[in-house]
Amino acid sequence: MSKRKLILFSLLVIALVLGGSYLRSYLNIINGYAAKTLASEHFVAKREVEEIKRSDLDFFPIKYSSCRVNVVQNIVDCTLFGMARRFAYANEDGATLVPITVLPPTETKEVAKRIKPVDTMLRIADSAISLPKTQKHAFLPNPERGGRSYTKALLVSYKGHLIYEKYANDSHMQMPMLGWSMSKSILSLAVGAYLKETKDTITQNDVVPIWTLTDKKEISLENLIQMRSGLKWDEDYNNISEVTLMLYEEKETNRLIKKASYNRNKPFQYNSGNTNLVSEWLSSKFYTHEEFNQFLRTRLFNPLGMSTVYAETNMDQMYIASSYTYMRARDFHKLGLLISNGGQIGNNELVSPHYIQWMKKAAIGSNGRYGGGVWLNKSGNLYPSVPSDLIMFKGFNGQRVIIIPSEEIVITKLGMSKETQISTEKLISNVLSDIKEQL
Repeated sequence: MSKRKLILFSLLVIALVLGGSYLRSYLNIINGYAAKTLASEHFVAKREVEEIKRSDLDFFPIKYSSCRVNVVQNIVDCTLFGMARRFAYANEDGATLVPITVLPPTETKEVAKRIKPVDTMLRIADSAISLPKTQKHAFLPNPERGGRSYTKALLVSYKGHLIYEKYANDSHMQMPMLGWSMSKSILSLAVGAYLKETKDTITQNDVVPIWTLTDKKEISLENLIQMRSGLKWDEDYNNISEVTLMLYEEKETNRLIKKASYNRNKPFQYNSGNTNLVSEWLSSKFYTHEEFNQFLRTRLFNPLGMSTVYAETNMDQMYIASSYTYMRARDFHKLGLLISNGGQIGNNELVSPHYIQWMKKAAIGSNGRYGGGVWLNKSGNLYPSVPSDLIMFKGFNGQRVIIIPSEEIVITKLGMSKETQISTEKLISNVLSDIKEQL
């Protein structure tokens, strides 16, 4: 039996066993992931289509999705043997996945050009160092991707100076890269910047208007950011779940999380739906999407010299802050330095020190592993051999921004890897060891 017939037979079995609706969702997720990834990586990151297919989409079952790229209209459409065709198109915010029931726009779209970033806030060391153990571990070749490195970019700052910076594969200093769930930490900083200038507070509840007459109205902004909303959610990226449906099938991003069952005890549960509720709440504070973007630029990104940022949205122009932020490796690194500096850049306070301290506070029930939109290592529960004051942005595919105040280091790693391939704990240990040996 040919591979094509085998796949079609497998899909038929799935349809017969689990029903047509399951198969439809399964195909929507496959083609949606392929279309969204290809559109972002090609039109935003400016990578070659064939390289993206080889390095980012060459895994089961995504690799069987057939995609076409329209470079005139900035549109990508993908289908699996003619079924469940999905569209994504690139606009001023990056790439947007178009719901299955909505046709993509027919007029030509242009990805907004960004002004040249300014890196003056990055104090670059007079002479870089090699960090041999760090480099050997971080840039291991991936045999399943033709020997390409798992890591695309690695930056290390020590005592406020950038001492190491390396790029691999087709990446480079000016390329915007995907942070996946590091977006959650970025949104938390954006909330901190907003609260600094308003009367809203982190503890306020009644965040979602449709919950006003329900028990869910007691869920606070703090509960949502700390992943203690009590809302039942399945964060499984390898199957049909609330998170994959939210990202790749749902027309209304927050529909599933808004109707989720509620546990008033509010146990800790990592939940991307929580983050997008916070994004919707923050967006609602501005009359237009452009005003929201202007706030992000003027209050957070521009003061850090971060002009190449794409906060990607859904069709309703809501920032998908659970997952979709593209920026340069240096820009992710700057956000780590911002936290390391207590929310300040020079004499400019972007986020209050009080909010930064709140971000570092462990959420109840997280076993010391999660705070205000960031991962923590209280009592060594996350990485036993690493200092307990670690603060970390953590992305789905091994993306990391790591801040360790006691060691005065900030580490940024971008690429695609699992913990079994590139261990974060070993990476940190190698950085600390290399620095002690050379400086």
